[in-house]
Amino acid sequence: MIEQENDLEEMLGFVRDNPSYIESYAEKLVKHYKKEVIEIYKESIKLSARTSSKRKDYQGVCHQIMRYKKTAGKSKQMELINELMSLYKNRPAFIDELSKIYK
Repeated sequence: MIEQENDLEEMLGFVRDNPSYIESYAEKLVKHYKKEVIEIYKESIKLSARTSSKRKDYQGVCHQIMRYKKTAGKSKQMELINELMSLYKNRPAFIDELSKIYK
């Protein structure tokens, strides 16, 4: 319903409350709310990383990060990768997957 009405404020409120949906709405919201969309997207990725525990999960997070680049740009993507590498240095499989997109 929100999408049909193209109510950007309502969409932004929805993704604030449900960050996991940011990928569905980022493209529509980024033109008007770029800074906030990038922040919500980043928090969504960090939440996914926090709850990941297997290589397949880590690969999913890395795919999110690759899509994040389209919205946030290469420098923000690299900042996030560095932050995750620092936070999760004790997860060698995750570091391995992150290093694949770091190049």
